[in-house]
Amino acid sequence: MKNSVTWENLAVEAKFCPHQLAALCNVSLRTLQRRFDEEYGMPVGQWMRNYRISQAYGRITGGEMVKAVAYDLGFKQLSHFSRVFKEMYGVAPTLASPRGRAAQEAQTVAVKSLRTLTSGRTEQAVAA
Repeated sequence: MKNSVTWENLAVEAKFCPHQLAALCNVSLRTLQRRFDEEYGMPVGQWMRNYRISQAYGRITGGEMVKAVAYDLGFKQLSHFSRVFKEMYGVAPTLASPRGRAAQEAQTVAVKSLRTLTSGRTEQAVAA
């Protein structure tokens, strides 16, 4: 069965580059921009970035390594990937991963335990 041609498939083939996507579609970049403005209400570059980051989110929450996902999706700088990911989802990509969530939960439990211990000592000191 042949894959259907979708914007998503074309974006991957164009390596998330608007100029390359326009070339694949045999249209000018301006024509492609107009089409995306009409169809999605945003520039093609923004649509590609959103699509790329949504793909990253699914893969990272599925357990793939952040660095591998970022480079596989064409980000050259891990710091740029992390910044764009955090802008879209409000958390760093490492915290979206299963290991990152587990570490964050463990840290939260440790902090709560520490607060409980220190508040108990404070109450004992005040009572004495």
